[in-house]
Amino acid sequence: MPRPLWLLLLAVNAVTFLVYGYDKWCARQGWRRVSEANLLWLAFAGGLFGAWLGVGCFHHKTNKRPFRWRLIAVTLLNPFWALLYYLRCW
Repeated sequence: MPRPLWLLLLAVNAVTFLVYGYDKWCARQGWRRVSEANLLWLAFAGGLFGAWLGVGCFHHKTNKRPFRWRLIAVTLLNPFWALLYYLRCW
């Protein structure tokens, strides 16, 4: 995989992790939250490791079963991006 693609993947994961942390902070403050759809899209867009790290570190969305199942589904769908890359369909 080319180096710029690795850097992009690292950046997406870092942003995803930070957004999960920001959402948890907003929840504690009683402020407006990041939607679950946006959190899942960040994970699907390449931030899968950042998402799971955010769930674990911030104990974020741990009691939300539907969200957890959707994140698992995104995890299972995520290899789709790798398949596209190796098949060069994009």
